Amino acid sequence: MNFCNMNICFFSTQHIGDVYFSQPFILNICKNNPEITFYYWSFLGHIFFENKINNLKYLENNLCIEYNNNLINGRPPEDLLNCDYLLKKLFIDNTSNTNFVFCYENINYIALNTHCSVMGSSDLCIIGLIEAFINNINIINNKFNLNINNLINTNDLLPDIKYDNINIDKFLKWKNDNVENNCIFFYNFKPRSLNYPININITIKNLATLFTNIIFIIPLFNEELHNLNNVKFCDKDFDCFYNTTCNNLLMIEKIQLFCKYIIIIPCGASWIFMNKNIDNYIDTKIYMLENDIFTKKLNNWYNYCKNNTVNIVNNINLNTLYLYIKSLE
Repeated sequence: MNFCNMNICFFSTQHIGDVYFSQPFILNICKNNPEITFYYWSFLGHIFFENKINNLKYLENNLCIEYNNNLINGRPPEDLLNCDYLLKKLFIDNTSNTNFVFCYENINYIALNTHCSVMGSSDLCIIGLIEAFINNINIINNKFNLNINNLINTNDLLPDIKYDNINIDKFLKWKNDNVENNCIFFYNFKPRSLNYPININITIKNLATLFTNIIFIIPLFNEELHNLNNVKFCDKDFDCFYNTTCNNLLMIEKIQLFCKYIIIIPCGASWIFMNKNIDNYIDTKIYMLENDIFTKKLNNWYNYCKNNTVNIVNNINLNTLYLYIKSLE
């Protein structure tokens, strides 16, 4: 097998936060190796990689793929509507491997796992991830006799998102009719990487019941909240519906800019504000609800990229949050 002619495929089987914060490192490597075509694969977040740079392509699903006879415990391939199962099984089976070789549609690839812990970094640690990407490119260079430039431009490590074509017209029409209302954006996603002790929807319900003059905008419809007139749902009310590309997160990111306060939680899907357009939030207060660890990590990332010591996120407890919201009434 001629490794010199092989393609490099970055992959992740993790949650959207892991995918999102690996993006600037992958773009760095692609920019520094313009002669190489790189590929990417993940369950979610395609929009964070599409059309970002000419030599990075998403490893597309092929509906005409050939199956092995013994695939999926003997089930015939015609039983499967989702024909990218081969790739899913391949990457899931290798979720703990830093790299491996595979063949897809008669093309050979070297897969490079971008999950922080597999690469040797702690979660959301910018210094650790810089070292991890450099080290893991070195590993495949040495292992496969390659010469990939592993330079990471430390001034270019905020994710790059473009939402010029993201439509939030339904929200803008509603906002135009409610221009005088103070709005708080409150994330109610479910944290997946830790045991979060706060019931988000109950918390929102309690606050919305107490502060009826404040409008709470939240990403996901919840049955317990639908009778509250001052709660608006991004999916139900503004058509920000979940999909695997995650363009709904870009819609949400545009919507939350109209809010005075943004309440985030220890869940990567609520951190899309951390991007190259972050200066748009100069007049916005962003609070992490009762999680000092990820508050510090997000601020470390922001301060590293901006070369300052100004915090973009503040940790807040429920009692203090109550006082802040009360001051808005």
